[in-house]
Amino acid sequence: MATKKILLPTDFSDNANHAIEYAIELFGFEDVKYILINAFVEPNTSADMLVSINDILQKQATADLNKIISRLVNNHPDIKGLLEHRLEYGPLATALKITTEKEHVDYVVMGTRGASGIKKALIGSNTSAVIRRVKCPIIAIPEKAEIKPLKNIALATDYEGLENDELLQPLVDITKRNSSKILAVNVSRELVLAGPNEYETKGMSLGKQFEGIKQSFFTVENPDVVQGVREFAKNHKVDMLVMISRKHTLFERLFSTSVTKEMSMIGEVPLMVLHSRNT
Repeated sequence: MATKKILLPTDFSDNANHAIEYAIELFGFEDVKYILINAFVEPNTSADMLVSINDILQKQATADLNKIISRLVNNHPDIKGLLEHRLEYGPLATALKITTEKEHVDYVVMGTRGASGIKKALIGSNTSAVIRRVKCPIIAIPEKAEIKPLKNIALATDYEGLENDELLQPLVDITKRNSSKILAVNVSRELVLAGPNEYETKGMSLGKQFEGIKQSFFTVENPDVVQGVREFAKNHKVDMLVMISRKHTLFERLFSTSVTKEMSMIGEVPLMVLHSRNT
């Protein structure tokens, strides 16, 4: 298995530390490299003070990054040699976009500070900006998400956004690493029979893509797509929710202003966002 690069944004908060620990549990210590990154901007100040303040911020951030590395190596001896760190100036989303493209990062794992639901975790936050700008897979970890092995990973789909085999490969890789089961679910206003053959879009079959992986396919009848996803996650003890970011699909419907206010009950479930090429 090729080495995966995992980018770990940190603002040195407890929430960021929690997301880092979650990532370590998720990806382990084989065929992986972890990259800690802190992005900083100077506070509002006069031009003649800018250089000195930037210098102070850089020195402090570097010291804090080294403290995290020391702590992680102490708590997880097997991570020694697998950790790097970056310090970038500018908004977080910009720094992550540049770094993921330059370093060919495979996943970004980040905390969602104070998230009591999907809306607060994504809309109007750093995570929202990152999802919109960074095109590699994003895994958003709510502060109350339990760190545990992934048994059930739910892929929410409306049969759109699956234009090629590579789109779901990050999900496949995580599932294989954790011996998880994939639960593909479509929330429909009218009940229809669902199976692997119905999950074909532009010639790709989910059943074939998930070959060798434990998998189940579900169609949930519910006029409210948010409520349908929420109830499915609860009833099937979902450990991670996966969605595809693509215009005019389930992702856009779930994260539109009119429905995100209903998402609070999924607030403790980590969310992985995969990006379609046309987003």
